[in-house]
Amino acid sequence: MTVKLSFSNLAKLPSKVSGPKYDRAALKAGIVHFGVGNFHRSHQAVYL
Repeated sequence: MTVKLSFSNLAKLPSKVSGPKYDRAALKAGIVHFGVGNFHRSHQAVYL
């Protein structure tokens, strides 16, 4: 069974598949910082 992932198709998923437990309408935009700075610097140094 192929189902495109979207909010409208959540009800079509089998009962053994769990969906989100949070209120999507209450979500707010935010910023997450992934600490990849040293990875970037070490690989960029190859090109300098």
